[in-house]
Amino acid sequence: PRLPGPADVACIDGADVMTVSIDQPITIGAVLARRVVSFNVAAELTIAGGIAGITNPFDLNNNAENPAPLTITSYGALKTANPLTLPLSTTVSGGRLQGAGSFTVPVGGTLTAVSSPRFLSSLTNDGTISLSNASLFLGAGLVNNGLITGNGNISRDGAATPTLTNTVSGTFAPTVGRGLGVGVSFVNSGTVTIPVGSSVDLVSVSVVGSGAWGGAGTLYLSGGTLTDPVFAALGSLSIGSSPSALVATNPLTLPLSTTVSGGRLQ
Repeated sequence: PRLPGPADVACIDGADVMTVSIDQPITIGAVLARRVVSFNVAAELTIAGGIAGITNPFDLNNNAENPAPLTITSYGALKTANPLTLPLSTTVSGGRLQGAGSFTVPVGGTLTAVSSPRFLSSLTNDGTISLSNASLFLGAGLVNNGLITGNGNISRDGAATPTLTNTVSGTFAPTVGRGLGVGVSFVNSGTVTIPVGSSVDLVSVSVVGSGAWGGAGTLYLSGGTLTDPVFAALGSLSIGSSPSALVATNPLTLPLSTTVSGGRLQ
């Protein structure tokens, strides 16, 4: 027997109690798992793709009644040079999504970020991205057509200049507690909903877009620029010290509770 290689399809069809663990770097053409309970990646797993007749080269959902969860740990990475749809249940706990290709969270799927994961490739979210007290680092753009929620921070990876785009169908909604900090350029064309007891903190970033900012929580502007927002019954707005700035090119009605602490209205 030999290990599968870049031109091979690894078909896994074992018992329901099977766990697959990757602890050495390996390149596989495709992975089709039909009877796997869990799939753990603790090293660099490269999915080469390009296999005739296989549209999704990393399919852990073939057993629709029990789709296998994917976990990428701190020393692990899932790498692709092609578009790749993530499994319905994916957790990146300090690991990496990387490569010249792109990743998609499917409709009905959840990508959970834990600890300090790095998403270094373009990522499209059609399902849910949940931060679990995570410091998420982006090395490429993130397009949200679904829901981004949880608690933590979204920052740039090194010298990267990624943009977080919340599309017209997207919702950005922290859960109660720490809230969500955003340290990358943010385009909001969808909805930001901040519940009471939570917050969104825009940290030294440029934020534009015609989407709504609402909820009973607090929006903090910490060193960034927020241009022409639409406030939809937002609980409170706090503008920190300079260079924090709220910019209006048209008439703008402020939230009922607005604090300006050294920043600017301009």
